[in-house]
Amino acid sequence: VAAAVMRPDAVFAPTREGSPWRRRAGNVRVALEIARDQPLAGVGPGGFAEAFPQYRSVGDNESRHAHDLPAELVAEWGVPVGLALSALFFWVFVEPVVGFASDPRTFASGLAVGVAAFAIHNLADFTAFLPSLLIFAAVCRGLIAKDAVRERAVPAVRAAWVAVAVAVAVVTAGA
Repeated sequence: VAAAVMRPDAVFAPTREGSPWRRRAGNVRVALEIARDQPLAGVGPGGFAEAFPQYRSVGDNESRHAHDLPAELVAEWGVPVGLALSALFFWVFVEPVVGFASDPRTFASGLAVGVAAFAIHNLADFTAFLPSLLIFAAVCRGLIAKDAVRERAVPAVRAAWVAVAVAVAVVTAGA
């Protein structure tokens, strides 16, 4: 709401030249054209950025990502695998909020809403392709797993996992 009030020219004018909506739509259009031309194998993981300039039209921005997770996955992995990966991604991150049956004012319910919001945000951005955010979302998703075995953790093993998670976070933050 604040963005709409402060920048009505950007939020309420999706057809305006240079509008973020129009630029994102151009990225998705390119991804779908790539998927149309390479429907089975795509252009390979991470290949969207390489293929983008060949499909770019006048007025499109320069981008390394489609800013839409399903569109980028079908462009890079092909339609069958891209759709399967998209379905898996959304099932993993949206299912907890859909299937949540306990008190909605708990830490777990807050995490469920957070990971679902993360997934839905990937329909308009590429945050799942950022390792630090994806790892954080995966850890949050793991904290609300219903079928997780609730055994007492061995302190040395727990410390090792925490050290690995911190090391990965430091490396990805530096990248």
